[in-house]
Amino acid sequence: MATGKDADLALGEVGSTVEMAEALRVSGVVDDLLAQVDSGEVALTGEGG
Repeated sequence: MATGKDADLALGEVGSTVEMAEALRVSGVVDDLLAQVDSGEVALTGEGG
């Protein structure tokens, strides 16, 4: 997973939602989140919104 200033800069440079989604996918953030959901570490309940 990409973290730190490099990730912040890459995500800060996107201009559309498609570019944002691609930047998140490439950074590995989405894969890390889904792994946490699969392991039960993060619950997607819909609570609060």
